[in-house]
Amino acid sequence: MSPAMESNTASELDLALLNALQVSPRADWQQVGTALGVSAATVARRWDSLHGRGLAWVGLTMGHRRSQEIASAFALVTCVGDPKVVAARLAREREVATIARTMGSHDLLLDILVHDLESLRRYLAIGLARIEGVGAVVSYPITTIFTTGSRWRVRALEPNQVRQLSGGALPGSPRFTTNLDRLDHQLIGALTEDARLSWTELATQCATSAPTARRRIQRLFSSGVIELRCELATPLVGPAIQVTFFLQLPSPSIQEAGKLIAAMSKCRLAASVVDRSNLVATMWFSSPAEIEPFEALLLSAFPQLAVNERIVHLHPVKRIGHLLDAQDRATGEVVPLAAW
Repeated sequence: MSPAMESNTASELDLALLNALQVSPRADWQQVGTALGVSAATVARRWDSLHGRGLAWVGLTMGHRRSQEIASAFALVTCVGDPKVVAARLAREREVATIARTMGSHDLLLDILVHDLESLRRYLAIGLARIEGVGAVVSYPITTIFTTGSRWRVRALEPNQVRQLSGGALPGSPRFTTNLDRLDHQLIGALTEDARLSWTELATQCATSAPTARRRIQRLFSSGVIELRCELATPLVGPAIQVTFFLQLPSPSIQEAGKLIAAMSKCRLAASVVDRSNLVATMWFSSPAEIEPFEALLLSAFPQLAVNERIVHLHPVKRIGHLLDAQDRATGEVVPLAAW
């Protein structure tokens, strides 16, 4: 069966492979195969099929330290005209890392990442307004990130398999840096498109040596500047409904609630923001029937909590720079992030 004819539904081996690369995105195929109990050739072949069909990819996102240095915000956009056309225009913006088309009173949900607060203020006030078709914008500057999509897991592996893979991505002693030079930016740009490039391939693209490429990436990884991220299209995990909740809690409860939500297996993102709605959470549910129990659980833990808005995602347009089709598959086109 040709790759084009293969099902978009993941097999048990596919899910285990994806989980392995979520744990250790740059693990070699021998290591992955050993952990999964199959040959290196088998996992390499399965990855080539998944990646070739845009169903899974490995890229970069902001590491924990870089996330604290940059400025970010969510933005709800109401479009003047066709939301599909407006989303396509916004997808070309380096400041807009992630876009989802949504149902309800807003047409688009954006994640915006820029260098600093002044850049964020300027982009929210001026940058978005210059995009044809962008109407009303409601913004939510982010203060604390409790979890992101890079920490979400398929959970297809046994604990002993996770232990075999943990720490295998970039071994070495920590060397800290926050100052990025031209070569750092070139390496980040190449790995943003495909973070499983071999050291030799990466070095060739960036006109350096493989040992230098490896040493630089290890330093950026250890410094918390970059974080490896294995992503997958939602069809691989079966039916999914993605909902972003805008929650309001008393200030003393935000940290506790954020950590509680972040620990849930269905949580893709949780962050506190500056607004009347002071906590935002994006969840992946298998059906709409799971929404009410989720809210009931939160209300039982935090009786003063209010759900101010529920944003149901129609389909993704862009995820951490990677452009997606209507089935959440990577098109192979990547827009570099302005925040680097």
